[in-house]
This record gives sequence, structure tokens and C-alpha cells, in this order.
Amino acid sequence: MGLVKGTNKNFFVLIKMRSFQDIFDSVRAWENKMFYDLHSLFGVSINSNTSYLLTKNFDDGIIENKNARILYDKDGGIVLMYVFADETSLVIAGSIDAVREVMFRLSSSQLKK
Repeated sequence: MGLVKGTNKNFFVLIKMRSFQDIFDSVRAWENKMFYDLHSLFGVSINSNTSYLLTKNFDDGIIENKNARILYDKDGGIVLMYVFADETSLVIAGSIDAVREVMFRLSSSQLKK
């Protein structure tokens, strides 16, 4: 992603919930403001080169065989995404590597139980 130098692509937010159904509609409604609310956490500044992301729609996608919604930049790079990692975990991240690592750790902790 060539938007901003120093972007923290490995940062993530993990939201635990009771079930996928409890949060799905709320997260979809939040999409319109998600980038605005979280851009600074992910190190993306809003300027003349990135302001279009404030109104750009998320696209459906699959990340690590899980349903995802992805916000792409003009070059097709991932800016922000959220992935339903399992029935009780939502991961918001700026890179596939971050999502992969969180999902690996989630699955590892479930195997130990």
C-alpha cells in the first residue's frame, strides 16, 4: 500500500462476541464510518490522496477461507478489512499477514482447551 510511509500494516483489532449473528448487522452498518473511525490506528492519514477512502465501499472477499469485507485503495491494495475469524471472533486489520497470525493464534488456543 503506497498511501502513507510508516503505515502499521500489522496492527489489528480483535473483537470477541457471543455469536456471529449478534454483531453482523452492526458491523455492516459501521462500514460507512469504519475507515474514518480507525484510520489513525492503522497509520493512514486523511489527505487529498486518501480522502476518497472515506466514501469508498468495502467489497466482499475471502481471507484464509473466511468471509471478509475489504476496503481497497486505487491500486487494489488492502487498506482495511474485517474478517469473521470464527463464530465468536472478528478481526479488523490492514494486512492479510496480520489476519493470518491472529487466526493461527485463535485456532491454537482452541486446540489446547
